[in-house]
Amino acid sequence: MNKRSVAFIAASCTVLALAACSSGGGSSSPSASSSEAAQSGSSGSLPAWSYSGANGPSAWGSLSPSYSACSQGKEQSPIDVPPPTAGNEPTPTANYHGSFGMVVNDGHKIQMTAPPGSAVTVNGKAYQLEQVHFHAPAETLISGKTYPIEFHWVNKNADGTVAAIATFVTPGAASPAWQPFIDAAGKVQPGEDDAIAATVNWAKLITPLTGSLRYTGSLTN
Repeated sequence: MNKRSVAFIAASCTVLALAACSSGGGSSSPSASSSEAAQSGSSGSLPAWSYSGANGPSAWGSLSPSYSACSQGKEQSPIDVPPPTAGNEPTPTANYHGSFGMVVNDGHKIQMTAPPGSAVTVNGKAYQLEQVHFHAPAETLISGKTYPIEFHWVNKNADGTVAAIATFVTPGAASPAWQPFIDAAGKVQPGEDDAIAATVNWAKLITPLTGSLRYTGSLTN
């Protein structure tokens, strides 16, 4: 998958990644997005890939010319994010709202599709929220530290550039805001036509962004 991205890490343990199609970038999986709901699968007529075995990460780049960036890409995610260098970019702002989402298991991840109208603003440019999904455990490290779960919020602007926010989860009290998604995720079956509606308050699902760190990387699946 030929993707480039720029990621932003917020002080509240939130990551924001920007991505746009580019022949110079890489991807950490043959499909773009993230969070393993299943360990193998395929995309249309493209060959199946997995997270282990003969079609695992070491073989992705050779499975199809469409996956060549997996072995040739120079800016691949996920990474272990090093201590940041200070910059002067404004903090991204997320304005998410809505009262429902459609939860689906596409065979690689469980995601919740957002209704229209939510966006994250980065350097004055708005990116519309499309969906949120998760990785368990988290795939991005922060100075060597990992987290049990990492949510990715995928946003896109009018020119096709993608901004993906990643939020990290730590053990604690139950979250009523997330419970409808958790309930639906436990019921949904693999297959994009088998979606379950969840009643959620999108404004309560994400913590405020309090700062950011940027790096060039890629989308993941």
